[in-house]
Amino acid sequence: MTSRAGDDGQAIAAVWAAVVDGIRDNSSGLAPVARVCRACVEVLPVDGASISAVTGKNGPETLYASDAVSDRLASLQFTLGEGPCVEAFTAGRAVIISDLARASTAAWPVFASELAGLEVGAVFAFPIRSGAIDIGTLQMYRSRAGALTEADLALALRVVDIAAVALLALHPGPGRQVEGEWLAALPRDGIAVHQATGMLIHQLNIPAKEALARLRAHAFATGRSVDAVAREVLAGRSPLPDPDG
Repeated sequence: MTSRAGDDGQAIAAVWAAVVDGIRDNSSGLAPVARVCRACVEVLPVDGASISAVTGKNGPETLYASDAVSDRLASLQFTLGEGPCVEAFTAGRAVIISDLARASTAAWPVFASELAGLEVGAVFAFPIRSGAIDIGTLQMYRSRAGALTEADLALALRVVDIAAVALLALHPGPGRQVEGEWLAALPRDGIAVHQATGMLIHQLNIPAKEALARLRAHAFATGRSVDAVAREVLAGRSPLPDPDG
């Protein structure tokens, strides 16, 4: 963990400058988003961060994670449909968990059961908003339990504002889904989930929410990520079992 040092105003100014430079450079892709995640570790007492954006009707998908633990935390929550990041998005409020071991068992039992082996003591999840519209989430973690100070929380909220700018540079507009060319440019496997969901909607004549739920349930039951299951569905290698038959 990197301790915050120096003037917070100067640190935030440096993050702003990096994000603006990334936005101006059309070839930078997700560089502004990545810079915000790295900034969390540089200016706050946290060990990692991830940013997710609303890329369709199924909720947020991770665009960038600063380290393997952040990526695993985000992947677990997307697969299971529960956890601090999911709650921050659906409730539209910050979810501050200073002792994850105690809180997760009661609030998110399935998520808690999958945390074994991850050195995560605290999680801080924030909705990223444009006006009244939630466009994504910023999630940070600490390897050991511990609360953010008032000053830390205030600084975190300033970083969230910068994250909103970084996402809006990629987002087609408040309240609209991110589709088409933007999705195709993402260096993640979330596209496969969208495509597999669409395939199930067509094949089984079920709503999008149910199609995604089936992908998630099968992923959890087989101990794999939802991305891996989606790719197998697209390849015709993994027809999902009919829950009614």
